[in-house]
Amino acid sequence: MREGASMARGTDRDATKGRRLAPALAIVFLCVLAYGACTWRLEARPLARDEVLTLSRVEGGAPAVFGIGVHPPLYFVAVALLRELAGPSGFALRFISAAFAVLLVPLLYAAGARFWSRRTGLVAAALGVLSPLYLAHSQEARMYTMVAGLALASIYALARALDEQDRTWLIASMVSAAAAVLTDYRAAALIPVLGLQAISSDRLPRPWRVGLAIGLTLALLAGLSVVAAGLLRLRAGTSALQSGVLPIAALADELRGLFGGAFLPARVSGPLDALWLVLLLLGALWPAARGGALVLAYLCLPLLAAVGELLVGQGTPKGYVALLGPAVYLGVAHGLERCTGRLRPVGVAAALILLGGMGVASYRQVVAMPRGIDCPYRELAQA
Repeated sequence: MREGASMARGTDRDATKGRRLAPALAIVFLCVLAYGACTWRLEARPLARDEVLTLSRVEGGAPAVFGIGVHPPLYFVAVALLRELAGPSGFALRFISAAFAVLLVPLLYAAGARFWSRRTGLVAAALGVLSPLYLAHSQEARMYTMVAGLALASIYALARALDEQDRTWLIASMVSAAAAVLTDYRAAALIPVLGLQAISSDRLPRPWRVGLAIGLTLALLAGLSVVAAGLLRLRAGTSALQSGVLPIAALADELRGLFGGAFLPARVSGPLDALWLVLLLLGALWPAARGGALVLAYLCLPLLAAVGELLVGQGTPKGYVALLGPAVYLGVAHGLERCTGRLRPVGVAAALILLGGMGVASYRQVVAMPRGIDCPYRELAQA
């Protein structure tokens, strides 16, 4: 009898190891795939317009690298250090972007598994690997993948700190958030998300929750004031929307680029965009779903800030979409997981359509757009 019980325990341990090993092997495979895609022809591509700005700042010496200008210095410091170590090659210039695009893959898995399940994490990681937009950013010497990785790392670390009451993870979250802001000022939109995440934890003392709620309210009012100023300028006829530039259309293109819609013909991109929007709403708004409110905040607050900036005629949507991209992938992955029971065939079909469309768009991004993200989306879609 004891021997039978011992054998049963051994079988359970083996099954547990198998359940842990399979996702780990899958993530390793996805990371290798992402690294290959992000570094393919990395040095051979001509410099895009924005990359010239990065190169001039990196080669401008310490005053230019550490200077506080339109963009904070952390990304440029990292690129300058790597070029000192590896030499002034195009590969070294772009490698930081590629490395953080690869880092997004395990971070998406970890966040999905923490908020929902390992299956959600694996699907989110697969979406990150095939992301046409992050693939484009990974091959461009700009800070977009770095700020996305640091933002997601800070949210994941805070979730672990609150769940496990671990100061080490709390410090990691604070450091990651600070690094994100030092990479791109627009990452400041992440701070209210972290506050909402802390308030939603039942392990945080009540006085702290009240203080955070007050701070978040003030931050939200500040954001709404920017949007209000933009609306007033729009009414007065001085907005960028009336100057021949269509920033809202640019924002829509960036968002559609997350799943490849901006890189595909209209007859394909329309249904693809509708599909991921439905799955995102399903995943974020599912009743009693842990992480749903966080994903909505993670998505909506940077989006609100982006709209406010565009309405006053300032900035571009690239940084904000890069910042909120992981939230979109997490929400869509959870939406796919909700397709269970009789809806399972629908979920499988939706996943195949999404991954297939993203795969085609990523292939076109690598092969047909050698100049990177600055190439016109719509011209490629009409090809």
